[in-house]
Amino acid sequence: MIVKKALFRNVRNFLVYSNIWVALSVASLTEVLNIHAQIDNLLIVIFNFCAALAGYNYMHLSVFIVSPHNLKASRLRWLYKHKTLIIIITLVAALISVYLFFYLGSGNQKNILLFTIISALYIIPSRKNIGLRWISGLKILVIASCWTLLATLPLQQSIEFNAIAILATWLFIIGLTIPFDIRDIATDPKALKTIPQLTGTNAATWLSFGCILTSLILLTTSNNTVNIIIGNTLFLTLAILFIGKVAAHPSAAFINFYIEGLPTLWLLITKAASLF
Repeated sequence: MIVKKALFRNVRNFLVYSNIWVALSVASLTEVLNIHAQIDNLLIVIFNFCAALAGYNYMHLSVFIVSPHNLKASRLRWLYKHKTLIIIITLVAALISVYLFFYLGSGNQKNILLFTIISALYIIPSRKNIGLRWISGLKILVIASCWTLLATLPLQQSIEFNAIAILATWLFIIGLTIPFDIRDIATDPKALKTIPQLTGTNAATWLSFGCILTSLILLTTSNNTVNIIIGNTLFLTLAILFIGKVAAHPSAAFINFYIEGLPTLWLLITKAASLF
């Protein structure tokens, strides 16, 4: 049992600290939106995985090199042990992203360039806290906007669905990000004015519920087939249970793995529901 727990912890840490887990979440959210919009664009799903993987690793490596004191101790220790591996993963992901970029339409390319600029400005390598991440009240909005830019790329093919999906995705990411601000409430500078800092953890949790519920309602009204309704209802139930646990016990390990993995869970449920 101890060996199994240690193995699970090592695998979990690898997925989370290498940012493969969050990249998989971005790709999963993209595919969920593809299914809701009834379109198929695997190329953008792969691109989003690689772009998110390269982007998140770039930010963490920048902090690791310039101001390692801003990283959590567990991530810092892991990066010291695996820095060569992470550099290789980042370079490979970046090269694949650049290669796939030229196979995407001009509209997608413009959104990707905007995503790249915002990501580069999110954390600017410096010994001081410089970047969009440190501007009061802006952190969660930047994260939601970046994820939305990537995840909704394929939906330019579906004009009627596009506006609803953009709002629904943005709200979903806001709801998904709030638990991470609950996790960091004790360590984030008060000047950041995150939602949990302003409202308290209980109110922030209810806001997270509300954002995800509204997002799913918007998507379901746009595609109200039986399998979509079943999949979204089941996912909503599990998401509420997971996020509810955050308010009671805001464990960093739980949030980093289970909350960040919610989009992947959503994709699995959606795929399973489509079989009926």
